[in-house]
Amino acid sequence: MASQRSLHDYYGGPGDEQRIARNGRPYTRLEFMDHYGEEWNARWQEASIATAGGAPQPAAAAGPGVPSTPGQQPPQAQAAPTNAGAPQPGAQNVLLHTFSWCQALFFTDVLPANTQELANLVPNWIVYRSLRAAIDGASGALYQHLPLLTSAFTNFDVAEALGEQGAIVVAEEVVRVPSPNRPPGNRVDFFCYKVNGDVVRHHPGRSRAQDMRPHCMPLGSLCFLMADAARQGVGRSLHAQPPRMVQLSNPPLADHHPTGAAQPGDGQPGVAQPGNPPGHLLATREDLQQLCVYDSQCVNWRDIREALRVLPLHDHTVDWSDGSHFPWWVWLANTGVLRDVVNDGVAGVELEVLDGNKCVIVHSVRGNFRLSENPQNGKMVIKPTPLSYDP
Repeated sequence: MASQRSLHDYYGGPGDEQRIARNGRPYTRLEFMDHYGEEWNARWQEASIATAGGAPQPAAAAGPGVPSTPGQQPPQAQAAPTNAGAPQPGAQNVLLHTFSWCQALFFTDVLPANTQELANLVPNWIVYRSLRAAIDGASGALYQHLPLLTSAFTNFDVAEALGEQGAIVVAEEVVRVPSPNRPPGNRVDFFCYKVNGDVVRHHPGRSRAQDMRPHCMPLGSLCFLMADAARQGVGRSLHAQPPRMVQLSNPPLADHHPTGAAQPGDGQPGVAQPGNPPGHLLATREDLQQLCVYDSQCVNWRDIREALRVLPLHDHTVDWSDGSHFPWWVWLANTGVLRDVVNDGVAGVELEVLDGNKCVIVHSVRGNFRLSENPQNGKMVIKPTPLSYDP
């Protein structure tokens, strides 16, 4: 596994090598990554190495017009950052460092501990040599040890093979998405954590044509809670709460508003039409379009039907709105008639048992819909029949 890189190789640690940036000051590899984003490696390679005391070498002069001590200059006098909204290396920017994956507990504690545990339990673990073999191993023999850095069980650069150069790749279980091929286990994917904060999911197929289409969750995505992902990884944090509840929990982002990801403090999402329960929408049509289509295919009517069947027969309701029972928004993101039910958004979801009849009630912008099981064939019945969705 000589070609693999560890977390230390990616990010370094306290007291590690510093190089001279274009402003003439020394910075660590991590600070270069924070500032330059995707261009960090090229800038790192061209930079001169600082001396042990942190002073620039004679050849490391500041560029023309760039002050040697930018931190002492007024903001308008400092060199503009490469990425819009990104701070100068070493600047105190709480938001940026909050979302620096390498500093999250998941990377500093959880992944190293899991790698060490695997090494202790199975010192001579098999090394996988292809993307397909690696995802099969993660979904099978390694499943109980996840999450794991792919560098712990492969002998090639998985990030490069996936086209995600510079990312850290972790094999993770998606705990709220069942695997259709390996029941009762859950889906396992490769999660690529990028230096700009984005996370991209991959699942290699048996051929390139069967590869999962990469699903990018930009920094600020409403697919998961950032605080949870920092502790346990994105795989265990996906689909824990409806998107608009995630919006209220995730910290705000400066100068980084990915398409479809509303920010806390923005205008509130739409309000249900008269006749619907009061309150704000929990998921909008735009939110559902940001979800991974493979998740929606795996979370389907069969799961809802089984949940209805186990309900006791006495009259009662179960409020599913907060998502703690089931990720209903992932199911409703499916196309077809469900698109007509959802319309432009959903304000709440309940299970109801009334006079022995069981159904799911979806409170959407268009009205309240009851979805129940056809006793003859188990298929879904919707009342009233929704009008065709016309955005």
